[in-house]
Amino acid sequence: MYPKYPPHSVLTISYVGYVTQEIPVDGRSVIDVTLKESREMLDEVVVVGYGTVKKRDLTGAVASVKSGDLTMTPVASATEALEGRVAGLDITRESGQAGSGTKILLRGNRSLTAGQDPLFVIDGIPGSIDNLNPNDIQSIDILKDASSTAIYGSAGANGVIMITTKQAEEGKVQVDLDTYFGWNGFAKYPKALSGDAWLDYLKEGYYATTGNQASDLTQLFNGYGYNADVIRPYVEQGKWIDWVDETLQTGTQQNYSVSIRGGNERFKGNFSLGYNRTEGIYRDDKSDLYTSRFGMDLKINKWLTAGMQGGLTFRDVDNRSTRLNRTFSYVPVGDVYDAEGNINIYPVDGLQDQVSLLADEREGVYKKNSKTFAFTANPYLDVTILPEMLTFRTILGTSVSSSRTGEFKSNDTFMMLTGSETAIRKASLDPTLSYNYTWENILNFRKSWNNTHNLGLTLITSWAYNQKEKHTAYNEGFLYDKFLWYSLSSGTNPSVSSSYTQTKRMSYAARVNYDYLGRYLFTASVRQDGVSQLYNHWDTFPAAALAWRISDEPFMESTRNWLNNLKLRVGYGVSGNPNVDAYVSRTEVTSNGLDNINFGSGPITSSVLSQAVGNVEMGWEKSYNWNIGVDFGIINNRIDGALEFYDTDTKDVLYSRNLPSTGGLFKPKNPYKMVCNVARMRNTGFEMTINSRNIVTKDFQWTTTLTFAANKERVKSIDLGSGTTVDNLVSLGLFMDNPKDMIYNYRKLGIWQKGEEADAAVFGLLPGDSKVNTRLVKVSDGLWTLTEEDGTVTEYTAENPYQIGEKDKELIGHKSPSWTAGLNNSFYYKGFDLNVFITARWGQTVQSPILGYFGRVAMPDFYDYWTESNPTNDFPRPYMSRSTSHSASNLGLGIVDGSYWKIKTISLGYTLPKNVLDKAGMSRCRFYGTISNPFVFAKDKLLRDVDPETGGTDGFPLYKQIVFGINLSF
Repeated sequence: MYPKYPPHSVLTISYVGYVTQEIPVDGRSVIDVTLKESREMLDEVVVVGYGTVKKRDLTGAVASVKSGDLTMTPVASATEALEGRVAGLDITRESGQAGSGTKILLRGNRSLTAGQDPLFVIDGIPGSIDNLNPNDIQSIDILKDASSTAIYGSAGANGVIMITTKQAEEGKVQVDLDTYFGWNGFAKYPKALSGDAWLDYLKEGYYATTGNQASDLTQLFNGYGYNADVIRPYVEQGKWIDWVDETLQTGTQQNYSVSIRGGNERFKGNFSLGYNRTEGIYRDDKSDLYTSRFGMDLKINKWLTAGMQGGLTFRDVDNRSTRLNRTFSYVPVGDVYDAEGNINIYPVDGLQDQVSLLADEREGVYKKNSKTFAFTANPYLDVTILPEMLTFRTILGTSVSSSRTGEFKSNDTFMMLTGSETAIRKASLDPTLSYNYTWENILNFRKSWNNTHNLGLTLITSWAYNQKEKHTAYNEGFLYDKFLWYSLSSGTNPSVSSSYTQTKRMSYAARVNYDYLGRYLFTASVRQDGVSQLYNHWDTFPAAALAWRISDEPFMESTRNWLNNLKLRVGYGVSGNPNVDAYVSRTEVTSNGLDNINFGSGPITSSVLSQAVGNVEMGWEKSYNWNIGVDFGIINNRIDGALEFYDTDTKDVLYSRNLPSTGGLFKPKNPYKMVCNVARMRNTGFEMTINSRNIVTKDFQWTTTLTFAANKERVKSIDLGSGTTVDNLVSLGLFMDNPKDMIYNYRKLGIWQKGEEADAAVFGLLPGDSKVNTRLVKVSDGLWTLTEEDGTVTEYTAENPYQIGEKDKELIGHKSPSWTAGLNNSFYYKGFDLNVFITARWGQTVQSPILGYFGRVAMPDFYDYWTESNPTNDFPRPYMSRSTSHSASNLGLGIVDGSYWKIKTISLGYTLPKNVLDKAGMSRCRFYGTISNPFVFAKDKLLRDVDPETGGTDGFPLYKQIVFGINLSF
């Protein structure tokens, strides 16, 4: 029997992909319900160039990231939080230094020399994402294909990232408080050999060189040229130094953000404050970031609205240099501190060439500080000319930034004590002032007829002015350390310089949008840009796109029970890139110091052409892009996503080519150069984004997002003159039909092993030496041949050994990944939430600095080197000293497959239930903990002790992070 309900009961019907309905029972025993498909996802508004559009009506390749995804990763910069979340957007951190930035590349390299950063548009005006607090961002929309970006002309050549900040809602006041605190540390950085491992390494090298075992430590150290009387006592007393532990620390991370938004029909306003402090894993490496954002919208009357959005940013950064890589050149013994706890400048008494890696950490020895202030104010006016038909907006974007970097070095810094710099106190101050103005006027027309035809027309004018002033003041020979860079006139050898750059742009654009029955969509745009930095100032950039909502066709009626959305998109567009130096098209004059003329009364300074000669024919780099996309949603939209196929052909690529020496030289052996449109590049690729709602019940939900992107980048051609040979191109690092950034070197095959003595001898090598690929072909054991281009065959044996040289180098791999991916899983159970985010970069080759220390005094402890009892293929046999008459014994080291995947973040949170929140007067209260970079998995075992995201750097390693925070809303 069915239960009986009171007559006034309400039946709630809900199902994934359909609208939730509340139906009064009214005493009925049978109730017929027709489920209504939810179009919330398709009706979601996406920000595009100079407007918005419903997701269902998109004709271009656009990806979106919401605020919740950004704040899931507790970072100071939103760009880092985007890593792995957008197919085709490759983002990597530059280093683990506090305040360091990120490298961003959308759909591969399109230029050899011009800038390739995407354009960031914040609330309609170009700006810097680094000046935004991630908590102030509502959404980010990434415009990827030319049909979407061409409306921005030259500015959008490398993609456009549209950022919408959080705005006030009418009739509602909301206060948000977000804070977290955590620790930065646990960085992967290899330690140098020490203890018995170091002694075994020395003994092996002694035996390999002499054929005998060292009788004692004295003979061992003296064999290497070390002073045994100085070093042996430290070894015998076990005074080993771990410079990694001595140098690195566990830093802290803290963030505080508060915002208030609210208003009514006439006035809305928002204001936020933020503070982030990052202490790096090195002492004296920290960053303080203060942000503020403010905005207001005032409805003056029914046809006029005025408002403004703006922000303030202040950044205070202390930086230092890393000396950790020097640990591999030091004997790992000594006293780091003296009896009073002070840093020993020379940890080993009597060893003056081994300066403490902590030397710069002494008070008053070294200081480098940067301060940056940025202010933006973007006022606007909205005019409604014809209600719901014709509107006009004028917006002025203004930004002013000022920065200064001060650096002081006492006369006993690390570099001075090691003899790398002259021992004299020196200081410098580099202030910079930048102004940027953008004024845009946008006229929008919208009209619908009979719910059948929908037409939109947008007309745009845009003007931009950018100016930068930079000054440098330097002096040396100070008497005191305390002045830092605040008394530069106190030195004895002053030097000053200054520079000024200015660029301007004027643009006109038009766009038309049309759809018929909501199924057939068309977009076309054209923009004309004029920029000051190119001699051929003006160019035109057209674009068009078509979309067909196949799932809305009547003949698809039979698929409605499982196919909810199917749309085919095709777009084509042209974009241009003028991102070169402001005056590269002009010839300047300079004095190179060799042009002084002396007629007997003293030298007269004369000026000559600068090395960079202007090009009066220099024009735009232009990219011609095709994009084919498919949007889909199936099984009541439980699974939805997008597939993208693109082809970008970039012509007239700029490159600085050498001019013929027949026209003269700038300096001996230094020819004049000219930037010319001489190359062509091509990128083709595939992108995939899939969202799935795996389990959706009242108490438990599990959702997954998968992004994948594969890009094939090629340099198709370059014209450097008729006399250019393949060897010339190789020397410039240019390889036709290959990616821009290639690694050209010796390909390591392994290590010569026992039993291969005869073949190793052909190259003048021994078992334990590095084995690399060469042009030779093996005929039999101990006999190899080389066939020259003219057919001449030369035999090589141990008696006539072959010397491995430049002609044996080959293309080993490319530095950009073959594919990237991101996998995000979110789980919700009642008030608990768990998020696990994984990223991957695959197919790139790295020449890792940390793998380049073989044979040093104390090489990294994870190096598995060859011995007679350990016939490894990782690293060669160490020697005390080694010279070969033919081929080097350690070629090809350090070049490895840089592929990796990592668990980027794991976040666990709990949100208080609504009844508790209501009693506390809050709308949200969430406690959470997040671990960043907890696990990294490298494909090549040699990178498993470092984070390969930075290419196996020997500088500032990336670190792990643990934070605990709270999100409050009232």
